[in-house]
Amino acid sequence: MNRRLPQIQRGFTLIEMIVVIVITGILAGVLSRFLSEPVRGYLQVASRGVLVDQADISLRRIATEVQRALPNSLRVTCGGQCLEFLSSVDGGMYRAQVSSPLAIPPDDILDFTTTDSSFDVLGGLRGVPVAGSQVVVYNLNATSASNNAYVGDNRASVAAGSTINRIALTPATKFPQPSAKQRFYLIDTPVSYLCNPAAGSLRRNANYPINAVQPTDTLQGVLLSDRVTACNFVFDAGSATRGGLLTMSLSLADGDERITVLHQVHVFNAP
Repeated sequence: MNRRLPQIQRGFTLIEMIVVIVITGILAGVLSRFLSEPVRGYLQVASRGVLVDQADISLRRIATEVQRALPNSLRVTCGGQCLEFLSSVDGGMYRAQVSSPLAIPPDDILDFTTTDSSFDVLGGLRGVPVAGSQVVVYNLNATSASNNAYVGDNRASVAAGSTINRIALTPATKFPQPSAKQRFYLIDTPVSYLCNPAAGSLRRNANYPINAVQPTDTLQGVLLSDRVTACNFVFDAGSATRGGLLTMSLSLADGDERITVLHQVHVFNAP
């Protein structure tokens, strides 16, 4: 008769379990040290990339609009944190002399000796000007009392019925000085970029009336960039033979990540 011996079952002793836990903890600590640094580095690079992209997109948008600005309309205030200019939508050359006394219809020159209500456009405009938009002739700067579109002495409203070949003005206007190149510009609205590091914002404001005093309310407008820690606009107006230069810097921060992007744009300022 066969008797089956009872099987002895063994488990882990308390000491063995403690040893396994200690070894597992050591391995986890070593692995976490090797894995955490690459993960942290990846997150830092990703965060820095987002900040750089945001700053670069903001400054490039400003640069694009500035290059379409009315010549000599850039002005900076708020200690370099507020930039304003007049947005130019079209432009061309006005008729300064009669080509022929027999021209049909008669040539319509822009008269600078008296008030004038209309003038011919040489070569035509890109599109029919919108009634209520503004004609500017020979804008010299953004701060003086004359030849300054912000003050308004060289600016007139476009009347209804204007075409790509002839612009009517309302009311009739006497512009202070002719342009050496017979240039005129059509503008529609001022544009401001307003930086507020205390609020962490950079805003774009537009579609407000042209005013001799530059707006400085940095809470107005549409948010263009957040996480702003510093910004600065510096404008060198240049001269009659040398274009202006706008230098822009924008600093953003996200946690421990901080970046500063510098951008410069040449500004056409021949009136």
